[in-house]
Amino acid sequence: MSELHSLFPINLTANWQSKPVQQLSPLLFDWLNDPNSLTARLKTNCETFRVEVLGQQIESCSLKESNTVINEGDRVLVREVLLYCDEIPQVYARSLRSPLDSNLSFFDATLNPIQSNDDRGGPDSGFKVT
Repeated sequence: MSELHSLFPINLTANWQSKPVQQLSPLLFDWLNDPNSLTARLKTNCETFRVEVLGQQIESCSLKESNTVINEGDRVLVREVLLYCDEIPQVYARSLRSPLDSNLSFFDATLNPIQSNDDRGGPDSGFKVT
């Protein structure tokens, strides 16, 4: 177990800053504005990928982390992870979601994921199995 587990929750304070688009390199702009899965993109850029869960717990949403879907004071599931590419940590991520959201995944016989439903797209976002 990583020493970071004993620090959960890390609770890094984010002071988001606006940076004029013209000051971003084209590569950084491309990564920051990709609407698709960061995990999927990282997987295509390394030979081995893994997620280390630092911890997760139910807590109240702070004003700084509230948004149009999660209000200040709402009970949320907070999950903090490190995303590794080739055993090098690349991304620290902290996510908040309702503890009532469903998450359902289907796997093939070799345990490769083939489909999943994750309500982060909205309640009952659903999925289609073909």
